[in-house]
Amino acid sequence: FVGDPLEHVAANDGMFEYALCHDHYHFRHYATYELISVETGAVVRAAKRGFCMVDVTPAAGGPPGGKRTYDSCGTRSSPGFQGISAGWADSYNRVLDGQFFVLDEPAAPVSPGEYILRVTVNPAFVCGAGDDARPHDAAGFCHMFAESDYTNNVGEAAITIPSDVKNASGPGLSEAPTRRNNKGPVSPHARGGTGFAFSAGGYGECARTAVHPKEDFS
Repeated sequence: FVGDPLEHVAANDGMFEYALCHDHYHFRHYATYELISVETGAVVRAAKRGFCMVDVTPAAGGPPGGKRTYDSCGTRSSPGFQGISAGWADSYNRVLDGQFFVLDEPAAPVSPGEYILRVTVNPAFVCGAGDDARPHDAAGFCHMFAESDYTNNVGEAAITIPSDVKNASGPGLSEAPTRRNNKGPVSPHARGGTGFAFSAGGYGECARTAVHPKEDFS
């Protein structure tokens, strides 16, 4: 349970930021995404992401969920109700802005090869102004949630980026990334299913336009 972002913003507790690309509140520092070269070990893409956490689809492989409870991200002018109920999952479509890494940026293209896609939930971050109430780990970094063990929050998957685009999978011309402005309750089907190939979180317009609620909006 997280609750109404407007209440957290009023309390100045640093839990939410405003995502201009989606036009609603995101829970801060939900996850870190990294694309890592198997050959060199170098991180070739990385981003920290916030999310609007709501009940979207029943969680696969888990106990059946009850009634869908959390369904609204919240905006600056309307309350939301964020959280994820037991038995539910918050799934995202791979073409939603902010849910993919761009591999062919002219300034820094990603070379074909073998890579690891690493996702870290509740990641460590450098404490900033207003983060005094956040839990701290032994190294002095902040986390959004307190845990007895911060070392077991990582999931990885091996992926291949081919040299021939015809052998690649992911968003194409007929599946162009989209911008989602959600000002009301989230439809259970608004985000569709999950896509994994070339889909990572935390890149694109949304990753660059998150605004901390304590910043001046004027």
